[in-house]
Amino acid sequence: MSMSSLRRRREWLMWRAVVREHLGEDTQIGYDAVGAPILIDRNGYIGVSHNREQVAVMYSENRCAVDIETLSRRFDKIASKYMTDAERLLDGAEHPLFPAAAWCTKEAVYKYSGRPHAGFLRDIAITGCDWQNMILKVRTPWQDDIAVSLRLYGQTLMAVIG
Repeated sequence: MSMSSLRRRREWLMWRAVVREHLGEDTQIGYDAVGAPILIDRNGYIGVSHNREQVAVMYSENRCAVDIETLSRRFDKIASKYMTDAERLLDGAEHPLFPAAAWCTKEAVYKYSGRPHAGFLRDIAITGCDWQNMILKVRTPWQDDIAVSLRLYGQTLMAVIG
C-alpha cells in the first residue's frame, strides 16, 4: 500500500476493518478495473465510500455501490464537470440537495458500472428526481433506468445502488 497521506491511509484502514469485522478477518480484498474493491475469496459484492470523518460499506449478493459526500463541499464550483444543462433543467433540479445528490449519484453509478472510462457528462445522465422517495433515476449507454436511493444523515448524503 502506497498512499500519500496519513488521512488516506486511515480511511483505507477504516473501511477494511469494517469489512473484516463483518465478513471475517481472513477476507481477501482486491480491485476491479475502475479501482473499486472486490471480494476475492467469497461470493458477493461490496461497495465502499469514505471521507475524512466517515466510511460507508455495503455488502450484497448482487452488484452494489455506495457513495457518501458531506454537504459542506462546494458542489457549485465543479458543477460544469459533472452536470449537463439538461440535468440542471430537470423538474426537481431546483431542490437544494440536487447538486450534491447529482455528484453522489454519478459517483455511485460510476462505481456500479465497473467501466473505467465512463464519463460523468457523456455517459451518466440523470433523467428524473423523486424527492418524496429520495430517488434519482439514471440512464447510461449500457443500462436504462437505474434507481439510485439517497439517504441523508445529518450533513452527509449517501447514494446507494443495490
